[in-house]
Amino acid sequence: MNRFGFSKVIFLVIACCFGVAAEPTSLIKVDQVGYLPDARKLAFVVTNQNVSEFFIRSIDGNSLAFRGTLSARVDDIDSGDQVQVADFSALETQGTFYLEVPGLGRSWTFGIGPLIYQRAFYLALRAFYGQRCGTAVNLGPDFPNYKHAACHL
Repeated sequence: MNRFGFSKVIFLVIACCFGVAAEPTSLIKVDQVGYLPDARKLAFVVTNQNVSEFFIRSIDGNSLAFRGTLSARVDDIDSGDQVQVADFSALETQGTFYLEVPGLGRSWTFGIGPLIYQRAFYLALRAFYGQRCGTAVNLGPDFPNYKHAACHL
């Protein structure tokens, strides 16, 4: 076995023993901005087989935060995919999580919290400000390379 093959074996052993989470899959659709604690929380799982359960895990130590049952598989006429719904509305714990489906993978991370939309709102307003003309624009320390002089005067 060459040195690269050996490295892969070592990584797999470490991943199995220490619970290193796999790379996210695009087959599990979550709201990457996040969810309010007391709001409805849905995710969609694209699969051609009936999968029965899903898990919500905290990114802090991969601990189990919620266990749920996926809905029956239905055809999504817009995408042509077969999807199952993961409803985890009962989870109101604040934090950062991912959704895991055995045999399929894990989602991108998402947050649950009362101020979850604050960053998206801030970024949307900064984008509108950054597109202004007729005045100089400087997005400040958060975006130090985005500035321009007044234009279309």
